[in-house]
Amino acid sequence: ASDVFESYSAGTQTVPQINQDAVRLMKQLYGIDMEQTQYSKLLTELPPIDIVVTMGCNVNCPYLPCKYRENWGLDEKTVFEAALLNTYFISPPRIFLWEKLIGNPEYNGECFMDLNQEFELRRENVGNCLSTVRRTNGAVAVFLPGVAKRLAELMKGDFYLVFTSIHEVMVHSVRMAYPEDLQEVLRDTLREATPEEDFLTDKVYRYCQETGDFMVYKGTVFLQVGGPHEEDEKETK
Repeated sequence: ASDVFESYSAGTQTVPQINQDAVRLMKQLYGIDMEQTQYSKLLTELPPIDIVVTMGCNVNCPYLPCKYRENWGLDEKTVFEAALLNTYFISPPRIFLWEKLIGNPEYNGECFMDLNQEFELRRENVGNCLSTVRRTNGAVAVFLPGVAKRLAELMKGDFYLVFTSIHEVMVHSVRMAYPEDLQEVLRDTLREATPEEDFLTDKVYRYCQETGDFMVYKGTVFLQVGGPHEEDEKETK
């Protein structure tokens, strides 16, 4: 409602370009080219502000003079879940087939989240490449709402996760792979193919369909992520 108020955004530091997902969505939904009128700017560049809204999250926001300030008081978990949901819609999860990906830069992957359509995951040793439709920072795809649960349903059981970079994660059925072998393959991949800036983790993880928990492989056992005690170890080989 530009006839009622004007909205501004800014930060404590600038970036070379404004968020490209926001640019794309504004063009698709409203036909507005943000790059024609918007640019990355500092808080100090804003005109006098009437209303400031902060989200909370137990974060101290930079001071900005205003006539009225409102704190929504959202907790960190709520904001995190909302961010994951937004990511899901902005860049949906996809399974990428290597034979289609190679030589086809326009390939956007396979949609496996539609419950009304049949989709069969590969269960052989090569595994399944999970990312997002944009294939940038796509390793987050497994943590998006409903994705891990859906993968377990398609796999008909637990599965291993091998994060070869921040952009993708390989998904393997526990019936078709051994964690120690995946650990070795991951180390070779990180050493030979993954750029340092794209490194995420050198650990192999497992998703438990029964409990919905993620576990990390250490030595010969899997430990529940976030579980601090060795007595909570679960023998899952």
